Amino acid sequence: LWSFRDFTQRSRAQRALEAERAQLQTLIRTIPDLVWLKDLDGAYLACNPAFERLYAVGEAEIVGKTDYDFVDPELADFFRANDRAALAAGGRRVNEEWLTFAADGQRGLFETIKTPMHGSDGRLIGVLGIAHDITAQRATQEALREREELYRTIVNEAGEAIGLVDAETLQFVEVGDAASRMLGYSRDELLRLPLTAIQADSEMQDINALRARLIGAGGASFESRHCHKDGRILDTQVTARVTHLQG
Repeated sequence: LWSFRDFTQRSRAQRALEAERAQLQTLIRTIPDLVWLKDLDGAYLACNPAFERLYAVGEAEIVGKTDYDFVDPELADFFRANDRAALAAGGRRVNEEWLTFAADGQRGLFETIKTPMHGSDGRLIGVLGIAHDITAQRATQEALREREELYRTIVNEAGEAIGLVDAETLQFVEVGDAASRMLGYSRDELLRLPLTAIQADSEMQDINALRARLIGAGGASFESRHCHKDGRILDTQVTARVTHLQG
């Protein structure tokens, strides 16, 4: 007696699943970010080659061990605390970590995303971690911050009143301390005002013509009359230049 069962569909599904797993493993192994998976007790279940550089050993030597086997207890406690925070939150947690690679001594700042992982049956199995190097990005941000501080110092320490006005809206974009002192307004007040708010009434009719002339010539020097917050009229000598920001 012979019995036959058609399992073509099951075989196809199994081959498709194996192909998807192979593609996923290839993706994880080739991305430059550090990727790892830990169980609920903090023991490593898997990692990619980028992560292997962190501890300077292969995945086979990392799996089954914890951070306490590779780094000092204080740093391992920090890693473990963030793992637990992700598990307690039940969702993605982001933090920044300074990492030193045992493979070559490289040290960098990494943005780390930790997410609870569940098995196909819905059971919580551990924490998935992905760390992206943001050292260069943070250095650029710090350099921009320092340049902005320098710019603000120059603007605020200048003896003349300095301001930046949007050519379309005539709204103040930035002002220096001397402008606040001269006009009697605080910086926040001036940033809420259009240029027309400090122009004397006799100057208002010429503002659009002046704007067109400035844009056409790229700048000009001229005399103008401005209103102090207390109502006084100030005769001023203005030097204006057209500049381009972000296009």
